[in-house]
Amino acid sequence: MDRKEITTYIFSILFIVIAAVVQLLEAWGKLPFTGKTLVFFLYALVFLLWAKNMENRVLRADVARRFKLIALMLVGYLATRTVKYEILIGSSDAVRWIRYIYYFFILTTVHLVFSTSLYVGKSERDAIDKRWNLFWIPTVALILLIMTNDLHGLVFVPYAYASGFKQYGPVYLLTNGYILLLAALTLIITSKRSLAQKRLKSIAAPVTVLAVCFLYTMLYIADWPAFHYVKIAFQSAEFNSLTVILFIESLVFTRLIASNRGYDTFLSLSSLNLGMMDLNGQIVVKPNHGPEVSTDAI
Repeated sequence: MDRKEITTYIFSILFIVIAAVVQLLEAWGKLPFTGKTLVFFLYALVFLLWAKNMENRVLRADVARRFKLIALMLVGYLATRTVKYEILIGSSDAVRWIRYIYYFFILTTVHLVFSTSLYVGKSERDAIDKRWNLFWIPTVALILLIMTNDLHGLVFVPYAYASGFKQYGPVYLLTNGYILLLAALTLIITSKRSLAQKRLKSIAAPVTVLAVCFLYTMLYIADWPAFHYVKIAFQSAEFNSLTVILFIESLVFTRLIASNRGYDTFLSLSSLNLGMMDLNGQIVVKPNHGPEVSTDAI
């Protein structure tokens, strides 16, 4: 782990802690302003720093692009939520449309995480079966149905005619079932490929992330009194977004997704006298011992 990566981790943790403190202070009425905008910018910085960091860690350019898109989806999701509560909360029409837009970000993010799991156990050169792209058909179809709900009412029944559970149409149930399907497939594919490579320890990290998310959800639903301040400090939208980042981070950290983690240490300690040079002709990694490695030699 190099200095730049460590710095990114430290600042990310710092931003998350500051955001949690802001949430608590706002709940206690100790802030002279609403903290939602500040919290959004802090989390947006975390997501963008993570995406930038991944550029230098994963070996496949298509995976790095996917991670950038996931970060942008999470930023867009939290930005839409912030606009809702800070500006448009008084407009019923705006709130209704923001509800639709939520699902665009949620469905796209879940699908991108699912497609990320397809790279588990794959080398830099291994191709992904293009038939997996067929899953984009139901994803896009559900997004279109949600965004056009005002025309048919199959996702959310118009507020004037229903309340409670009755306000949800059949497509709403189908959408949530599809999200659970993609989540289940993500876990199954990740676990199966990890077991196939006999990397039992590696699967522990992503499974732990999902287990923590499940525990959070159960405690959130149960409204356990002791969990009250945790629920305020880490609200569901931010926590779920962090879960996405941590799940992918765990895949890269454990090398379930091909990454360059640890290669710098290997090369610096290797007796093979190997070096690594970037496209600008600068040597970025060289051994600690042995003959000097030059650009001409590389």
